[in-house]
Amino acid sequence: MPAATAPGSIGRLTLSSPSTGRIVADWNGFAPASGGSPITAFDIYYSVDNVTYNKAGTVASDSTGSTIDGLPSGTLFYIKVVAVNAVGDGPGVSNSIRVS
Repeated sequence: MPAATAPGSIGRLTLSSPSTGRIVADWNGFAPASGGSPITAFDIYYSVDNVTYNKAGTVASDSTGSTIDGLPSGTLFYIKVVAVNAVGDGPGVSNSIRVS
């Protein structure tokens, strides 16, 4: 049996800003860890400079989306989603959107 590994990255990350101050992140399909540990959660991060990321929250392993509220309207944000398991964090996938 192969050694457990950290998860791969999620499939695609789609962002929308359906209302003022809100970003909705949707993702589907992740590359499972080869041989190993199941995904335990997804961590969601945000950044205004695509360098320094702040954690926005964590959702369950069966989630395919998350919402970030209270963001300043008109600001460009970079959102990153990372699959997590007992071994560690996956590489993360990012995208950007300007908040309504």
